[in-house]
Amino acid sequence: MNTFNIRSVIKNGKKVYRYKYYGTDGKIKFLHNPIKAMLIKKVIVKTDEVGFIKTTASEFLFPEAYALWTKHLNYKRSEGKISQSSIDDYDSFYRNHISIFFKDIDIRNITKDMVSEFVSTLRSKSINSQTLSKVFNTLSAMLQYAKDSDKIIKNICKEKNYLVNVIISKAEPVEINFDKLDIDTVIKIIKNIKRPEISLLCLIMLETACRPSEALALSKDDLDFKSNVPLIKITNAVKRGKKLGSTKTNTGKRVLAISAGLKDKIQAHIAKLPNHQESLFLNRLGKYICVEQLIRGLEKSLDELGIKLPSNRKSYFFRHYMATYWAKTNKYKNPLDLAKALGHKDINFTIKTYIKPFEDKSKEFEKSEYQNEHFKY
Repeated sequence: MNTFNIRSVIKNGKKVYRYKYYGTDGKIKFLHNPIKAMLIKKVIVKTDEVGFIKTTASEFLFPEAYALWTKHLNYKRSEGKISQSSIDDYDSFYRNHISIFFKDIDIRNITKDMVSEFVSTLRSKSINSQTLSKVFNTLSAMLQYAKDSDKIIKNICKEKNYLVNVIISKAEPVEINFDKLDIDTVIKIIKNIKRPEISLLCLIMLETACRPSEALALSKDDLDFKSNVPLIKITNAVKRGKKLGSTKTNTGKRVLAISAGLKDKIQAHIAKLPNHQESLFLNRLGKYICVEQLIRGLEKSLDELGIKLPSNRKSYFFRHYMATYWAKTNKYKNPLDLAKALGHKDINFTIKTYIKPFEDKSKEFEKSEYQNEHFKY
């Protein structure tokens, strides 16, 4: 804790140490002790009781704290450290949950009980545990920046585990049966999509395992078709509000090889575009095509063919399918290379989701001879 507000004074003719602060009523208060170390302990106990201890009379209200943090986030966005969509998410969490609960309270007066009640209020709402965690983390990040800016002396969200009774479920990877859903079947689904540009989008996502937002952001500059090996560069992504932004992760920028057949289809598509249009996938209004249009086209094709996908997250199906296929067929020998090809920030996620399931299965295949030797019926 900061000890700048501790002073030695004479009280009743004796030297003591004094800590000056402002109570929740706005009035000056003091803590005293002849031993400085003991006074510090008293301050810590008092802080735990009431939350933040105000050492100045000036208020620092919640909207002010959020405005300060937002200014910092916008600076990070200008430096390419955070996306606008992330800032939009923070803003949504603040407006719909945090500001409603804390309103115009002075953030120096927040107590542990208040934070606990806030979490309880979130739990009473019909929001899933992952969203609840994100809302709480937004509050904590905002208070942490206020602390780092010397507006408060500690981030009370880090004083205890407020989410101890919140079970955050993690999505398990969807298993794909390649005997039922082989490459030829998936290509058949894509070719059955009526809109040519949507069909092409799906083919690109299938071959490169890129995200829908990354495929939608492709431009002529992202195509390297001059050599014998045609390449696609993933450099950007279409964000919320159909705005062009950076890829999801810092490792999202990557170069991927595609087939000669896909190259021909892309070139045929480009030949139909207006000469001045650099982006590959714009609608009639010059805006990026909506992911919803992609999903509708895919759903119609699936209905006509009577095929059901193993995952409800249809826009990401091709990415998950191809990532799983790459892992199964060992396209990339090194897990790090697979993670880079997928634009994953965390190689552990790549290993857990795509490599380990097939690795475990292949190891068991090797035990077949052992089983046959020891079990003869």
